[in-house]
Amino acid sequence: WFTTATSGNTLSDDGVSLSYPATFEFPLVTPTPSGSRVRSEPIANASNSRLLAQTIPLNVDGTVRYASALFRKNRANGATANDNILLEFADSGGNRRWGFGIEGAGDKPWLNANGSTTPSAGPVVTVGDTYFIVAKIVSSAAGVDTAYLKVFGTGYGSQVPANEPSTWDATLTESTGAILDRIRVRIDSANSAGSPGEVDDIRIANTWRDVVGTSEPTLKILQNPPDVIVAWPTNSGSFALQSLESLSTTNWTDVSTPPVVSGTSNTVTITNVSTLGFFRLKR
Repeated sequence: WFTTATSGNTLSDDGVSLSYPATFEFPLVTPTPSGSRVRSEPIANASNSRLLAQTIPLNVDGTVRYASALFRKNRANGATANDNILLEFADSGGNRRWGFGIEGAGDKPWLNANGSTTPSAGPVVTVGDTYFIVAKIVSSAAGVDTAYLKVFGTGYGSQVPANEPSTWDATLTESTGAILDRIRVRIDSANSAGSPGEVDDIRIANTWRDVVGTSEPTLKILQNPPDVIVAWPTNSGSFALQSLESLSTTNWTDVSTPPVVSGTSNTVTITNVSTLGFFRLKR
């Protein structure tokens, strides 16, 4: 990351992450918070940027990108217009061409694609609450680009759908023609150490599913007579393997054998299997 302002945003360095404010529709599971969040320094007015591994070309037809992040506003609503908490995508000249977050003038979720808008039907954000915001942009070389915004949290959506929604909280059409090569976390100067702007869990991808959550893991059962090997991905989060001898009961019990990591899989070997059995993962 590099800074383009007089001071930078920093990690909270306390191991505390922002939590997701909504449930997730099956087969999605709520992402497990980890690490620290980005927040404003005691002296705010911070704008830290990072080059993207792949540019986002809005000067051609059909580029589609999604991004998501958690945002929390702690400065009182109406106190100032200079407490924006934003995630911005910029071109090589540092010009913002796409972005989203919480804007200070109206204290509402915010969408940008050269121009800016906020959800017409949604309320101002609740101070101290976390919001999960998802943005999408679709490019057009000869026409206008279309940007979309979906908000989850107090006053907005309460469940994140597994599939991309047919309706969004805000849309915007603008002509940009830009090639985006950097992302910028912007927390404006009215945020302070006592009431910082906070951003966490930034995701950028090509599909809705990739930026909104983690799918339920697939459980694989492999026969290795007389043993059975049960496996599931290591990046699935925290799950316990359970077993059941008959589906006529519901007495699932934890498998006592601890998993062993093999490549990208957690594996449990059940030895000397002589009866029918069933397995599941439980968070």
